Amino acid sequence: PPSLGLLTINAMVAARDLIVPVQCEYYALEGLGQLLGNAERVRKSLNQELRIAGILLTMYDGRTNLSPEVAEDVRRHFGEVVYDTVIPRSVRLSEAPSFGQPAVTLDPASRGARSYLALAEEIAAHEEPAADPGEQARAQPPDATTLPPQASAASGAASPGPGGRGYGVVTSLPAGIDKAWPPLEPWTGSS
Repeated sequence: PPSLGLLTINAMVAARDLIVPVQCEYYALEGLGQLLGNAERVRKSLNQELRIAGILLTMYDGRTNLSPEVAEDVRRHFGEVVYDTVIPRSVRLSEAPSFGQPAVTLDPASRGARSYLALAEEIAAHEEPAADPGEQARAQPPDATTLPPQASAASGAASPGPGGRGYGVVTSLPAGIDKAWPPLEPWTGSS
């Protein structure tokens, strides 16, 4: 979420790379400075491996004077760290969450979906190869034959929730959950 609270700090502690989305509006530039300051504090004290993978310009509207100006300011100040791909302001991107789908499955031909696919290609093209073979194996997605049954069932299309509002994919209960009842007491691990 667009905040600098505990959830964002925890995500930075757990992450290796940070992609920073920046709306093409001036108030977003103020938030960017605060976010980068927090990221630097986290890097110094809690996660020395954290790095800025890139800055992503979002909600770009070429019909206005503001969006190109903000994009130019960000590119001038941050240079090579800014991704070439720019995500446009798009109604289909805004509608996708209400259908419980990512934009690339809701309307793959939309400008927004094509932009996110272009971003994925740009990130993949700049991704550094993993140094050790174990890291490469972990980076490889498992093929469909190795997925547990509940995971392969959950990989189907998302269905919208009540009133067309999407809540994501509803998955089946994990195997063995019925044997784990009553739940363990969280502090001692006993029933």
